[in-house]
Amino acid sequence: IKMKLLLLLAILFAVSYTALVPDHLDGYLYRPSPKRVSRVDVFEDLLCADCKAFDPVFKQFLNSELVNGSPITDYIEFVVHMFPLPYHHNAFYAAQLVPFIMNKTQNVRNVFAYNEFMLENQDKFLSAAANMTETQVKNAMCDLTANAMGMYTLQECLAALANPNYDMAARISWKYSSYNSVSGTPTVLLNGVEIDAPTTIEEWQDALKGHYNAPAGQDAQMLLTKS
Repeated sequence: IKMKLLLLLAILFAVSYTALVPDHLDGYLYRPSPKRVSRVDVFEDLLCADCKAFDPVFKQFLNSELVNGSPITDYIEFVVHMFPLPYHHNAFYAAQLVPFIMNKTQNVRNVFAYNEFMLENQDKFLSAAANMTETQVKNAMCDLTANAMGMYTLQECLAALANPNYDMAARISWKYSSYNSVSGTPTVLLNGVEIDAPTTIEEWQDALKGHYNAPAGQDAQMLLTKS
């Protein structure tokens, strides 16, 4: 009887921890990469001070770096993922609004605009919100972003934070990050391998050197073999 009970508990444990398969690949592609030979995945927490410092340089690099006269994003695919850290409780609410914005506007540029706005205004939801209730935090976050972004109303935002689908989407993204051994932010993966998160344009250039100049038609695996 004890063995049967242990087996049953083991099965229940395995079932309860079965990974949910999302209906699409996780993350938000910064820009299409028609000549892609490599991929960079970036994991951010919108209430992380290190991400606040990291993101402007990252975006400056994406928008200014050229390879053979073309944007570097033509050659390297950059995908950003949300990974709200457990000790930044309000970061989960901020992360929930990301899939909501993507679903409502169908425009990834709006996702990145929201992310940048939240990073710039993260202090409002850290120590400044320490004595606020969950309801007050959600109202403040929705009021601030609805007025500033103009993409949704206060009520639509509050409804999104109460929507189990967006809650689940944020949880799946978090589990995806954990599955990839992400434990802090910002985390940067180059072709699936973690590298030190660059903090300057020069560090980005050094990190990606040799990962964007494969001949046309050569895939990332072949490029890595030669690197």
